[in-house]
Amino acid sequence: MMGRNRNRGVGKYGVSPKELRTYKDVVYHSKAEANRAAILDLLIRNGTTVRWERQVKYHLGTIHNIYVVDFVVYEADGSVHAEDVKGFQTRDFKRNVKLWRDFGTIPLWILTPGGRNRWKVAIIDPKPKD
Repeated sequence: MMGRNRNRGVGKYGVSPKELRTYKDVVYHSKAEANRAAILDLLIRNGTTVRWERQVKYHLGTIHNIYVVDFVVYEADGSVHAEDVKGFQTRDFKRNVKLWRDFGTIPLWILTPGGRNRWKVAIIDPKPKD
């Protein structure tokens, strides 16, 4: 079955062609995610960020519930946060955000492209542990 986006070279969720999702020879899940990786590299060059990792796994509640964030970012001020770039929020993603509040260990930033190199950011802080 051909989706209406197939004729425009994008997939089910509007995913861009592979060449538009590639940054430094890595194919990302979305064009926005590849753009965010490029921005994180710029933040390293200007000294705001120390380093970043991609596709980091977290167990939320049980070893069977694995949530993979797009990036974990280590800032120059010593803070650390996870980032997930989202153009479309699935039911599983929304469930994992709820679980992050209970079982996450660092803040989760949900970044949504806002156009012209701007990002909308929602920060999910984990509940304090007793």
